[in-house]
Amino acid sequence: KLNAEHVPNAYITATLVKPHESADIPLTVAHGFQNMMVEEKDRKIPVEIVASKTVRSKTKQKVKVKAIAGSYVTLAAVDNGVLQVTDFKTPDPYGYFYQKKALQVSAFDLYPLLFAEIRAKMSSTGGDGSMDMEKRVNPMPAKRIKVVSYWSGIAKANGSGEASFEFDVPQFSGELRLMAISYKGNRFGAGENTMTVADPIVISSALPRFLSPGDTVNMPVTISNTTAKAANVTASISVDNGAIKVLSGNNQTVQLNAKSEGRAYFSLVADPKIGVGNITVTVNGLGEKFTDVTEISVRPPSTLQKVTGAGSITGGSSQKIAIGISDFIPNSVNYQLVVSRSPALQLAEQLRYLVQYPYGCTEQTISAAFPQLYYGDMADLMKLGDRNKISANNNIIEAIRKIKMRQLYNGALTLWDGEGKEEWWTTVYAAHFLLEARRAGFDVDNSLMETMLNYISNKLKNRELITYYYNRDQNKKIAPKEVAYGLYVLALANRGNIPAMNYYKANPSLLALDSRYLLSAAYATAGDRKSFAAMLPAAFAGEESVPQTGGSFYSDIRDEAISLNALIDVDPNNAQIGTMLKHVSEKLKSRSWLSTQERAFAFLAI
Repeated sequence: KLNAEHVPNAYITATLVKPHESADIPLTVAHGFQNMMVEEKDRKIPVEIVASKTVRSKTKQKVKVKAIAGSYVTLAAVDNGVLQVTDFKTPDPYGYFYQKKALQVSAFDLYPLLFAEIRAKMSSTGGDGSMDMEKRVNPMPAKRIKVVSYWSGIAKANGSGEASFEFDVPQFSGELRLMAISYKGNRFGAGENTMTVADPIVISSALPRFLSPGDTVNMPVTISNTTAKAANVTASISVDNGAIKVLSGNNQTVQLNAKSEGRAYFSLVADPKIGVGNITVTVNGLGEKFTDVTEISVRPPSTLQKVTGAGSITGGSSQKIAIGISDFIPNSVNYQLVVSRSPALQLAEQLRYLVQYPYGCTEQTISAAFPQLYYGDMADLMKLGDRNKISANNNIIEAIRKIKMRQLYNGALTLWDGEGKEEWWTTVYAAHFLLEARRAGFDVDNSLMETMLNYISNKLKNRELITYYYNRDQNKKIAPKEVAYGLYVLALANRGNIPAMNYYKANPSLLALDSRYLLSAAYATAGDRKSFAAMLPAAFAGEESVPQTGGSFYSDIRDEAISLNALIDVDPNNAQIGTMLKHVSEKLKSRSWLSTQERAFAFLAI
């Protein structure tokens, strides 16, 4: 016997077992399932919406919802055209809570085991969920259109089962769908109705989504007469912001027949300024005044433009600085002048790339986070405030976490999660970053650091060579650039590999120009100033690497920047620093695109 416990449905199952002596039946066992819906009619609340069928816009409307006494009721009124675009159905809580439930048991038997010679072929049902064309969306959402959307909140029906609501109908012409939902305990109900909003005179203004300074637009205004009377109406136009002006006359007369429409035309022009304003069309006719207000923006014809410049001035002198603003829209310009003794000020254009979430591969993650170790100092230098300092610290912590997640058993790092390929340069780069992060006060796991340094030491046991491309069309065999960088990082960690350092000191031809700078810095860090002076090149000149997108990611800017960074750390008063700093700064300012390695090491050095 079915009762309330079986709502909303129950299943009847049947099992057919073939007798063992019957050989003419192909089946061994068969299972059948039949769904049976179970319903208690008193759980469904009848809901009725009582409202006017036709109303005027800009009026206050009262709506009554009839349900059952003591139930809770909500009412929504939404533009039916918008609901039809997305094929939105009125919510039905009864249908949702008492929808058909799936069979929650699985059938199982031992017959395939008892009769091994018979094997049923398993099949499965499923669907690719064919493309549902009903799930369409409006490809051009009109943000300036104020969609009519009202929700009442929850109200309790009185003893007669009625709840009353009141809402304002804005400037609108069309159909509203009224949707009511009611519930009480385990009882639910829903209902819907429509309300047509139409004025005697309906105004439809046709305007583009936006204007740009200097644009001229012909604006047609369709005036519809919804009554059975002919009318002679006057249409006028006005604007309330200084960015748009009316070119032609502000008033026109239009003759309207009964149940017909006419058209008025106005010409508008956008001034050379930006802003948002309202265009109001007023129609006088049939003894009434009707208005239509359209919001429109005058926006720049291009995206945000930033222009930066930098220079120098001798102490004790004066210089006139001209900031060109004539190419910009007058009321959209903002500028800032910052004066500092630091050459890092010249990198203001690049500073916006610093405080960003460390996304991407491990190299990109470190390149984003490394300069942020010093972001606070640079923000103070450039008067940028404290807003991004907290973000910079959080990004550094996240970068350390990602490095730990991408470390292999041997201490090396991979570029991406779940990979097994070790990346030599990225591992050395990460160790350098972690050492500096620890020095800056961030918590770095000792086991993470030690296994990484052990990997770098073990890689130095190899004496492999690579083909190095430089000076556009030249190449030669050298030790990988990871070797000298690794020796420098080990020295920073107080784990200098002196035998390996001495080997490459004795074979300088195996080192690229930047590698000789790094090896000399490794000697200086290890306390051997004599070897530092002997290995340090006289100038960073005569060798310019061809940029590479893999391996050690070398390029002319990156090589000189990493050399400059190491030289500043070990010998801040070295005479070469000024020249190298000028080289790096000029290249940064002259190039519109920089790799992550170039940008990171340039900031570290400057």
